[in-house]
Amino acid sequence: MSTYRTEGVILRRSDFGEANLLLHIYTRKFGKVEAVGKSARKAKGKLKGHLEPFLYADFVLVHGKKMDTVANSFVLDPFLCLRSSFDPILAASVIAEIADRMTVEGYHDERVFELLLSSLAFLNQETGAEKRNLWLLILFFEVNFLALSGFAPQADKCVFCSEKMAPGKNYFSFALGGVLDAQCAAKIPDAIFVDDDAIKLLRFLAIDSGTTDYKKAIGEKLVCLRKLNIKNEALFRSVLLMKNFIEFNIDRKINSLDTFLNFAREKI
Repeated sequence: MSTYRTEGVILRRSDFGEANLLLHIYTRKFGKVEAVGKSARKAKGKLKGHLEPFLYADFVLVHGKKMDTVANSFVLDPFLCLRSSFDPILAASVIAEIADRMTVEGYHDERVFELLLSSLAFLNQETGAEKRNLWLLILFFEVNFLALSGFAPQADKCVFCSEKMAPGKNYFSFALGGVLDAQCAAKIPDAIFVDDDAIKLLRFLAIDSGTTDYKKAIGEKLVCLRKLNIKNEALFRSVLLMKNFIEFNIDRKINSLDTFLNFAREKI
């Protein structure tokens, strides 16, 4: 059996057998990996406490005939501050579930890894800070993860006629994947109204697909997040819009995002 080593973030874990854990890990070198942490639920298991959700670690994995196994895990960042407050934990759950739902085993894009890791690091710094920053982070992650997955929402031109969008009564189509002007929206059955602030926010948060230094671009956007002046209702509607767009494309619910929306709306 061959072994391999890579940094990774745990997206999901579940009980597997009597004392094992089944893990979904997004790794820097190999993308999404599914692996078993043997005896990880035993009180004296060597992996006990080293396979927590959202944990960033250096993993040693062993190739198996049916499934890989975690041989060891060296914690690089446990994101302890994130885990000390319920709101950041909820936001981290949203990010992890979106990444897990929208990728398949073997899918590899190092930009996804950087987006995931930087987003968790941002949440780790936001404990006790303004809750609206958590909302903005989730929207930032939604918009850019969609783009990396090939589902970038078009927000600068009408997806039907390709004319540049102008302020006014505009709409969004899940089926067409972007914004519509009023005239074109009348021809599209699933068109829903979207306000100008939401469209501007989607444009601002999107990282230029042609950027040569994606990690640097993420950092610059995250710095700007704390300075944004956006109405709370526009922010809420934007997050909800992208949630519905994601669920339309993957044909599955993002359960943690429903929980976040219900629990955290009154806090922004």
